[in-house]
Amino acid sequence: MNYFFIALFIGPLAWRLWTNYQQGLCWAVFLLITLSANPVILSGGSFPNFSMQRLILLLLLAAALKNRKLSDPHSAILFKGALLGYAAVNILPLLLSIDFMMSIKTYLAFTAEIVLFYFIISASIHNRHDARQLVVVCALALVTVAALAIVERFTGYNPVDAYMPGYMRKELYEHDILSTFPHRILLGTAMAMGWPLAFVFSQDESSLSWAWWIGVGVLILACYFSFSRGPWIAAILGGSVLFALGGRRVRRRSFVILILAAIALFARPGVWETLSSSLHDTTNTESFKGQTYQYRWELWGIAWKRILISGSRMLFGFGQGSTEIIPIEAELSYTGETATILSWDNHYAATLLETGLVGLAAFVGLHVFFITKVAKVRAYCNEVDRALLASILASVTAMLFIMTNVAIFAPQLNYLLWVLIAAGLHLRTQESKEEG
Repeated sequence: MNYFFIALFIGPLAWRLWTNYQQGLCWAVFLLITLSANPVILSGGSFPNFSMQRLILLLLLAAALKNRKLSDPHSAILFKGALLGYAAVNILPLLLSIDFMMSIKTYLAFTAEIVLFYFIISASIHNRHDARQLVVVCALALVTVAALAIVERFTGYNPVDAYMPGYMRKELYEHDILSTFPHRILLGTAMAMGWPLAFVFSQDESSLSWAWWIGVGVLILACYFSFSRGPWIAAILGGSVLFALGGRRVRRRSFVILILAAIALFARPGVWETLSSSLHDTTNTESFKGQTYQYRWELWGIAWKRILISGSRMLFGFGQGSTEIIPIEAELSYTGETATILSWDNHYAATLLETGLVGLAAFVGLHVFFITKVAKVRAYCNEVDRALLASILASVTAMLFIMTNVAIFAPQLNYLLWVLIAAGLHLRTQESKEEG
């Protein structure tokens, strides 16, 4: 049954990539963001399984090689040295890992594959039209995910639960709204990243601007239905970046969002009660929400104490994926009790434990480098593209913030992030381009 569902998506995608590469690329990006990581082809033994995203990436690689995207001197891969350097630095924690096979799987999934994906996307964007088209596809994909989340909220129907063979929702997530994502916080993150993109497209003078306004509403509503503080804050942070950098037109129309939010809070007082109760509980360490908030901060100290056992661990950590297998007992300050750390709900602290100070510095440095480069593109953009670039920066900001709340183990979010970065770097109205 797995093979049927895989062929259902892979077959048409392969045909389109071979007949029209640029359209196929857009299809591939849409599927990478919307599809669940299930179903998978089990490889057996210690080898990585083949998820839908991994199969699509391999197909995309084959099509890119066929069309000479990675070897054509006219297909510029911007700042490829930064990503190659990051991949090289992360080989050191891999070689010193306490579980080499676990680390090689994690390295391939979250380093090598992302580097390869960025190379393909960057080499496939030839002008600002291509860049804008990919951002449109990202926004459409996120609206699709949001629509499925709203259907799930009101009907209980989830296509992943219904049709994906071999998939069993964890009992802990039985009542969560997941759509096609593996966790409600990760779903909320995608929604927080999506609404600034849809909002900017709603500003275009076109006959479809009304549809994008609906998309904005659907994304914000789905973000609320994640019922998680992190995505709510991420959505506000993203909106703040968009308001600051989007230009006069975006700022003027963003008041529409505030008015609609005020109307929603007035019409549905339960929404305000939910938000205010969540905020109050966060500041109260006696409450469950307050303790989970405090727990995310304490993971920093737990990771730091653990890597101090030796110089090599301090520099390079225990290896990628080690947070899933290292049993750590730590005393939590807010309870005074010793507990087993089972969930690393802080991506940065998890990176510190897995790859040490060197790996964490490389991780933070990589993202700061690309955010800086994307921000500098604003000087080369016209007013319309400057607003779109602001939405990309808003989306990336939401993602980087949410890493303080959860480990990013959904491949959809990583693909989304690097499509937006690659597209943002190509939003230039001038012919000259920086190359790395």
